[in-house]
Amino acid sequence: MNEFAYYCPVKVIFSRESYQELAKICRYEKVLLLYGRQAVKDSGIYDQITEVFDKNRIPFEEYGGITERSYQIYEEAIRICQREKITCVVGAGGAMVMDAAKIIAFGAKHANLNCYLSTRISGANDEKLGIVLIPTYPSSGSETDGLADARTQDGHEGRLRGIYADYALLDPELTCSLNKLNTAYSAMVTFIQASVNYFDNDNELAKGFTKTVLKTVLDSYQILLKRPDDLDARSNIMWASAVTTMGILDCGRNSRYPISIYTVGDIPCTLYHVSYREGVTLMYPYWLKYMSRYHLEDIKNFCIDILDIDACLSSQDIIQKGFEEIKRLMKMGDIPTSSAVYGKAADSCINENIKEDLNFSKEELFAMVRESAEEN
Repeated sequence: MNEFAYYCPVKVIFSRESYQELAKICRYEKVLLLYGRQAVKDSGIYDQITEVFDKNRIPFEEYGGITERSYQIYEEAIRICQREKITCVVGAGGAMVMDAAKIIAFGAKHANLNCYLSTRISGANDEKLGIVLIPTYPSSGSETDGLADARTQDGHEGRLRGIYADYALLDPELTCSLNKLNTAYSAMVTFIQASVNYFDNDNELAKGFTKTVLKTVLDSYQILLKRPDDLDARSNIMWASAVTTMGILDCGRNSRYPISIYTVGDIPCTLYHVSYREGVTLMYPYWLKYMSRYHLEDIKNFCIDILDIDACLSSQDIIQKGFEEIKRLMKMGDIPTSSAVYGKAADSCINENIKEDLNFSKEELFAMVRESAEEN
């Protein structure tokens, strides 16, 4: 028996026009609406949300242009919250916006925000403003988890732990404006994050749930490449993104080796200044291949169970076929399978920016990055 603790206090409302629930949720609130790029306005999502506020006489302020993780952004938004007596933060967008909503809602009630971001102190059960998240780019699962990636006051990577949204309003129609490439990244990042819970997990229910999520995401991804407006397929990916970080899939996972994909995926982010989704997707097939040196049966079973690789092949052929299948799926969605499209990094630069990883030697990480840079 594997012991675990499960906690997810977010109320999820999954429906068409779920943003209409803001009329009830924010009835007695004063809102700060957060969003990112101009796309939220171009797609009509901004107008849909603000119309709900206007029709129901819900007072709101707004803070747009959240396109990076920045302590200055948090400070500016927190000052708005305090000056305007904001009681609820609504974040509409992708991971960056949703993470910022958690940080700002928490920081508005805490003078020592930087301490929480720069240490492993959990803010769980601490006072915060209300939080409502409306994902428009599902993949990160920030809408249902208790984490928020951040930048600290001195510009280093940070993280807020233990702060959940009160509500997650999921409307698959809001993702119909995503183009082919963004749809592909949405599906592949969801797939990668879900796969972490497949490896070294002896809990039959959790592993079974994970397998269902992975197979469904792959099927839905391939449907959307042919029929971008298929709402059932978009619904599957949106729900899979939320379920992946809800905690139910990793109940019973034995070890932490699978999460090294995040360390490996961060290397291209540093080298080429690409986004998390670009970095982690680029490195995923290489991570699988190199990790098979240490967890052969686990990776092999994944290739057979999830990627439908022929079990009669030799172990090494199964791994190679799995590696090729992931790259084929990436190419279908126009996702780069080589870092060459981002430029060329000198070997000395790669060596300087490789972080320690408990699973791989520095030489293996270097080889992995160099292989990912080859034209293919």
